[in-house]
Amino acid sequence: MKTKLSVIVCAIFFLFLNINSYAGGIKVISGSNSAFANEKVMNIQFDYSSFSVGKFKTEEEYTNSKVSDYNSKEPGKGDKWLIGWRDARKTKYEPKFEELLNKELQDKGIVYGANPSAKYTLTVKITFFEPGYNIGISSKPSYVSYEFIYAETANPSKEISKLSLEEVRGANITGLDFDVTMRVSESFAKGGKMLGNYLSK
Repeated sequence: MKTKLSVIVCAIFFLFLNINSYAGGIKVISGSNSAFANEKVMNIQFDYSSFSVGKFKTEEEYTNSKVSDYNSKEPGKGDKWLIGWRDARKTKYEPKFEELLNKELQDKGIVYGANPSAKYTLTVKITFFEPGYNIGISSKPSYVSYEFIYAETANPSKEISKLSLEEVRGANITGLDFDVTMRVSESFAKGGKMLGNYLSK
């Protein structure tokens, strides 16, 4: 009986955790999505030009601190870490976002990707980044905040609409997300899923 009760409690806990991961939801900042509602092919790009990381006001402050810290412990380790930090965007984060976004929209026949000839472009702008950590006995989930900006591909200054999504949690429920890229990949995957769900309605 106690075992069964424990299973139920754990199930409720993880359900709550998952719901909490999507807290806040998509907010409309300006404009309307009606202009591209019937478009089936959309261009997508990601903007990392200006975002804060954890307690650091800028990405540059954060990466400089990490590189200096790692290099002081092992020469070259920080430089290698910086390459991985940047490469993860194209190899892990962005593919996860697109995969879940397209999965939510597949019934509508809408596809997002590198389509520069598409009439409209979605810019996924990263505004906040919390890498989190997991050292076994203690952990903190990652969070990523976004702005979704739609504009004409041929005229990027002509903004159609802007949406926001705050603090999308990226912790893995298995608790085995020791690698930062695993945690952040979950944040991007959930961000794509939430946007896709919003657009499909």
